[in-house]
Amino acid sequence: MIIRPYEAKDWPVVEKIYQQGIDTGMATFEMKPKSQEYWEHNSIQGSQIVAEDETGKIVAWACLWPTSERKCYSGVTEVSIYVGEGAQGKGLGARMLEEINDLADKLGIWTLTASIFEENKASVLCHERAGYKILGLRERIAMRDGKWHSTYFMERRS
Repeated sequence: MIIRPYEAKDWPVVEKIYQQGIDTGMATFEMKPKSQEYWEHNSIQGSQIVAEDETGKIVAWACLWPTSERKCYSGVTEVSIYVGEGAQGKGLGARMLEEINDLADKLGIWTLTASIFEENKASVLCHERAGYKILGLRERIAMRDGKWHSTYFMERRS
């Protein structure tokens, strides 16, 4: 597995993996992927990465998102990691999380947050193993497909 910086030509596969995550119903409250322009320009520059399998096919992506426009929070971000169908359950999420943690440290980011659906036990465990702590359960924080969902709010400090 090779983890490398994202390039604009990767977008169609990144978008497909994003949609697969959306379709699970427990990866995000989004109902459709952000646009390529939004994804590239609003995520933290230098944090967008992809993972390629041994054939060169992109099977996962990750990036960081600012949590506020206020300068005092410039080092506080939210983590997004999506692993494509067929590549899950092989430790790739953990590798991507380790890589994004290292990138965050290099980019001067001191706090990484994650909001994870309560049902997504594998993601919660993966984040805990990578040094994230559960700060709390936000009960019935938002609705998706007509159903209320709770999310764990997690944090890693540099």
